[in-house]
Formats: sequence, structure tokens, C-alpha cells
Amino acid sequence: LLEAGQGEMARVVDPKIAEAVVRVRDGRVKIEPGFDGEYGKPLFEGVSRKHLSRQAAAGEQKSIMDF
Repeated sequence: LLEAGQGEMARVVDPKIAEAVVRVRDGRVKIEPGFDGEYGKPLFEGVSRKHLSRQAAAGEQKSIMDF
């Protein structure tokens, strides 16, 4: 995961997972710290928080690309 290219990873795992790994490696993911027993949350650029709130309200399961 540290050296494989996105295309190489996408042959083995879901392409969205490969993209998320590349975003983390490139430093394009910020972490919202946790507090009071709550876990921190990764914040991927280009994903609106409104979309996440609507999805959570609808009771849908989130994927890694939703963060």
C-alpha cells in the first residue's frame, strides 16, 4: 500500500478503496479529531458534509469514500 500505484491496487481491491489509499498517501485527507470517547473522522476533499448528514439520516450504511 505504500508503493503500489492506484491502477495496480485497483486490480486487487475495489477502485474506490485504491483511490482512498492514494488520497491518504498524498496527504489529501484531513482528520477531524475525536473527543469524549468518539473516534476521529477522516475528511476527504470533494465530499460534502451535507451528503454525509443526509445519508446518515436515511440510515444507509456508509462506505470508505463517504468520509
